[in-house]
Amino acid sequence: LTVNNLFYGRAPPVAAPFRGAGTAAGAPIVPRPAAPAVNMAAYNDRYAGCVDGKSLVQLASGETLQMEKLVKGDLVSGQGGVAAEVLCLVKIRCPGAKSRLVQLGEHLRLTPYHPVCVEGEWRFPGDIAEASEFECDA
Repeated sequence: LTVNNLFYGRAPPVAAPFRGAGTAAGAPIVPRPAAPAVNMAAYNDRYAGCVDGKSLVQLASGETLQMEKLVKGDLVSGQGGVAAEVLCLVKIRCPGAKSRLVQLGEHLRLTPYHPVCVEGEWRFPGDIAEASEFECDA
């Protein structure tokens, strides 16, 4: 089971409900049609990073470290307390040194559609909190 398989198997984000009512210039407002089926691959953006490098990650030793300072071979604390070895770290520059990110807690900023496990349930950060524009080197 790969991360891509987990991501592609998720349900797509739900569109905001239609809030129109009444008439506009004497013509009735017609509700928009149902959204077409969406392939989650559409949210997998190879040109956008997933996590602000200044976000903190917990090492298997219990220490915390900024994500941008991780190196190959570091052991991070994984789900269920299992240590996971860092195989590589990809640094993608944010265009204009800014990016729309979701702030979760004090020390984690990530893209709205990067799945996170919260209390045993996989969710999109954008479903938990509003995305805002942050200064972000990478």
